[in-house]
Amino acid sequence: MVDIVLLQLPIWSIGCPPLGLALLKSYLAENGISSKTFDINAHLYSVRGIKYADYWEIEHGYDYCSSHDRMLEFYRDNRALFLYYIDKIRQLDPKVVGCTCYGASIELTKIFLEDLSRFYPDFKHIIGGPEVAAYMKNADELISKEYIDAICLGEGEISLVEYYRAIEEDKGSPVPNIIYKRDGAVIREGSPATIKKLDHLPFPDFSDFNLKHYINSKVLPSYATRGCVNKC
Repeated sequence: MVDIVLLQLPIWSIGCPPLGLALLKSYLAENGISSKTFDINAHLYSVRGIKYADYWEIEHGYDYCSSHDRMLEFYRDNRALFLYYIDKIRQLDPKVVGCTCYGASIELTKIFLEDLSRFYPDFKHIIGGPEVAAYMKNADELISKEYIDAICLGEGEISLVEYYRAIEEDKGSPVPNIIYKRDGAVIREGSPATIKKLDHLPFPDFSDFNLKHYINSKVLPSYATRGCVNKC
């Protein structure tokens, strides 16, 4: 059993393991919260069939990823693997399931979370990442979905820890960077929480990832700054 499960859903980069999930895992552990990360995106890439062989090739663009019908077909064709991970999550019995969302992965993420909620409606689903950040102005539309319980509008480390504590205490307290549901009401975000000095973060934990699923099986990502001048 773990407290939080963190996921990367398709379609996204398969060059190396996702840095964001690895950072969240290590930060949660430093704060006494257990977690497990799954890169479903990379696993599916490693076993992809001919029909979807080029879905991860950026030169083709990612417009098809925003089509609900195409992503639903993709999901149904690969549902055996998604059900495998749904069962993995069931075995871990987390309080929270979190997903990182990019423009190319948000539609499939919504489909997966809706499917997961049909099996296990008691898990809290939180989404974060650039596609749901505050500047996207899509939080109200997303939080209205029955299968989305919380949205992180900014950096995730402090916010995810505080959200977990908020649902543990069940007081309905505002959480930095996060809007979430409680008893039918939407709790708006508290003051923004950012990491002022990156050296204060623990080293990212990549131990959950199967490096054989990636193009660069001997490469781990790192970083020297945070954010993007284009807010991407």
